[in-house]
Amino acid sequence: MRFIWHVFFSMLLFILSIPNGWTADGEDLSDFAPIITEPVITPAVVITPKPVVTPTPKPIATNALSDTPVLHPAIPLLDEEGTHVLTSKKPYSSRMSCNGSGCHDIDKISHAYHFEMGRDESDDKFGGRRGFSALTSPAYFGGYSCQNGNNPSFLSKKTNAKEADFLDYGAVGLIKNCEECHAGGGFSEKDRAGKRYDLTPENAVSLLDSDYFEWNNKKLEQWNWKKSGVIEPDCLICHVDFSQFKRPVSDWKNQRNVELIKKGWFRYANSSMLAFLNMSPNSENGKTLLTLETPEDSEPVLKWNLTAFNEDGKTLIPIRRFPASENCMLCHETSEKRRGFYGFGEAVKVEINVFDTKDDVHKGKSWTEKGVTRSIEDCSVCHAKGAFNTEWDLNADHNFLTGFSDEDSRRDLNNQPKPLSCEHCHGGKTYGSVEAPALPHSGQKTLLDAHRELWRNRDDMTGYAENTLNRGVQVHFNSVACQTCHITKLLVRVLKVRNLL
Repeated sequence: MRFIWHVFFSMLLFILSIPNGWTADGEDLSDFAPIITEPVITPAVVITPKPVVTPTPKPIATNALSDTPVLHPAIPLLDEEGTHVLTSKKPYSSRMSCNGSGCHDIDKISHAYHFEMGRDESDDKFGGRRGFSALTSPAYFGGYSCQNGNNPSFLSKKTNAKEADFLDYGAVGLIKNCEECHAGGGFSEKDRAGKRYDLTPENAVSLLDSDYFEWNNKKLEQWNWKKSGVIEPDCLICHVDFSQFKRPVSDWKNQRNVELIKKGWFRYANSSMLAFLNMSPNSENGKTLLTLETPEDSEPVLKWNLTAFNEDGKTLIPIRRFPASENCMLCHETSEKRRGFYGFGEAVKVEINVFDTKDDVHKGKSWTEKGVTRSIEDCSVCHAKGAFNTEWDLNADHNFLTGFSDEDSRRDLNNQPKPLSCEHCHGGKTYGSVEAPALPHSGQKTLLDAHRELWRNRDDMTGYAENTLNRGVQVHFNSVACQTCHITKLLVRVLKVRNLL
């Protein structure tokens, strides 16, 4: 098995120019890196923006600040109807706020696997053709791959002739139970036919359609999507800087996942983040964009903070252009195991339950490729397609370079290249890298030379003919994974097994 950092989310570039680290109202934001961009002309708050045709944005030159939190250019926050939230008092819509700005193509971005999770491949006949009729897709939405231990639940087929055919849950039940490891969009926004749930007329829904029916006290009832709303793609769940939260991240997770999503208030889920993110980190008390109250038996209450917007109704949001490992681990860490990455380094050698991504032996080192140098601080250095691009695309493909974990459900789905491997950095051009190989302390020019001389000096190759030494090393390279020899003290994790008897 190869142990590679595994990430659920990649690149979304935002850029900002804040001269000398100060906002227009004199607030010190020097903690965030100012980036040069074009000035933005802003409309008044009370004006409902007209629909905007999304242009193809020009690539933007990168720099050495890829891993530094920055301020997103000032934008208005709009609700689902395109009205400013200060006017409507409603939850913000990522589609209207980000796509409507003309900067990002949310449809393209959110069609990536991390959003769809198999929704776009779902087929009621999928399992029957494979000898397991309960399956409806090859991925998490409808597949036998949820991390629920040894007693998983199954998504029902879309079409059901009778109540007895309806399995553990419909789309609503899956959202309530699984959305904590999902960034919105995909199956939490659209049905298996590609229609947005809350825009589908109730009288157009077929009886027992599991995209629109759900169990309620052991009875199947039609779900009220217009009341609950949908969960649109949540850009911030990957790109927010969690270090800027005013309260613990665990409090936000509880509000989003338990108080909102599990209770069926899907429309409010993405706004929850903005009740925790400190928009004024250098002020004495800080400030958030809103407060969000979640009464026990009634609809949530939003109170947007006027002082967090400028006079034109726009706001600056601190974000990361590449997600930090903490963002990735929201989904890629479970109570018993990580999905994909197990870690390296001293901490892993002595602790059996290590969930700290900072234990990687490479952390803090740097790598230069295509003229771009990045510090190895997070998952994206190996898993983001454009980690070393010299230009950034605001509508970048969000299908990531997947890893080699035995827990990956669909490595083939997005048909991507693999993430940067050990050989990519340490093998040089021989293994497809454009850079000279990283061979610290060896004094050799190639990976093969480094291993040959090390083994020769340890007398590991005594008795072999000189003209066979290179071939002997190459045989090992062809047959043995790097991790087999270089990760020798990773302790076996003991998993708890449920007793079903």
